[in-house]
Amino acid sequence: MSKLQKFFLKVKQEGITGAFNFAYKKVSGLKKYEDEIDTLYYFLNHFVDITKIESAKGALRKLQLCDAVLLAIFDAICKKEGWTYWLSWGTLLGAVRHKGFVPWDDDTDIDMPRKDYDEARRKLSEIFASFGEDSVTCYIAGADRLGIGYKHLQTGVWCDIFPVDDVHYDDSIESLSSRIRKYKKFYRKSGKNLDVDELGKIREKIINSTYGGGGLI
Repeated sequence: MSKLQKFFLKVKQEGITGAFNFAYKKVSGLKKYEDEIDTLYYFLNHFVDITKIESAKGALRKLQLCDAVLLAIFDAICKKEGWTYWLSWGTLLGAVRHKGFVPWDDDTDIDMPRKDYDEARRKLSEIFASFGEDSVTCYIAGADRLGIGYKHLQTGVWCDIFPVDDVHYDDSIESLSSRIRKYKKFYRKSGKNLDVDELGKIREKIINSTYGGGGLI
């Protein structure tokens, strides 16, 4: 396969932006660096018992404990508001594999169904404000993520919250991936100027999500 054919294949798989990012990494040498990192991960995954690595100590451990307190605060709010959430990414991996935090992790990650996420996005700042000036606040990072942390950000205590959409049962992976790329292209171009409800309706239309039930998360 020629380099040009490989490029057009990347365009088909990841869109024009993804293809150009790949080409840039290839030319700049970043792709080789990423391949070396992948090789290191392969070595660690196959020859190192990562569960035997000691838990964090010192400042990092204190940070993790503060992250746990922040998560407990959010858990209490979710119970009161009737919101659903679950651990994800490194936080879930740490809970299962290390029975706590991944030894080198410094924040927490959770997922929420889109309906609860949108409601949390609208209400969290006001809820946290009622706790006091030096308490927790909500930072809106975009339609794809929001974060909570203590108002003094230099502490580093942080939790990322990601939305999860419903999709119809008959969606193929290829079809769904294509629609997600189409939505991402729309969002980058003009979606940032829309409010949450408007964006939700367009996302539902483009991705064919059920946006609240009747499908598969």
